[in-house]
Amino acid sequence: MLFSECIKYVEGVAEKALADCDPKPYVSIGGSTTGKPFEFIVRELPESVDLDDRSTATTMGSGARGSYRVEFSIACQAWAKRKGVEAASATVLEWVERFVAAMAADRTLGGLVIHAEPYVSQGGTAYENDRALYLAAIDFGVRVKAQIDPLTID
Repeated sequence: MLFSECIKYVEGVAEKALADCDPKPYVSIGGSTTGKPFEFIVRELPESVDLDDRSTATTMGSGARGSYRVEFSIACQAWAKRKGVEAASATVLEWVERFVAAMAADRTLGGLVIHAEPYVSQGGTAYENDRALYLAAIDFGVRVKAQIDPLTID
């Protein structure tokens, strides 16, 4: 619930932030099956999940009440294949900068979380000599701090 809602929200932020880019990337959760030349992927599963118990013991053996504080990352990757390393690099950098600016406008993912903060981890370029294109790719994402409330089971 929380994880999938956050992942879908991040995809929506990316779609809106990149809607008028030229070239416009294919934005998706999990990536395309055909290896598109301009792509922005939101990974389908959370990474680096850390749970912290925020429970309070109750008297009379009725258990504990509370919640879990959860921190996790939603990883993303963007790549562009273009003629020239400068053009390929500039394309993915523009996408990431626009995404970061869009994330700065809503640091709670629409109220789903306590705090969300973009990060950039690494990037690189490669020459594809069979097609005379350069590939520029960058790994980045969103670190999330949230709370998971208990599920009532009767």
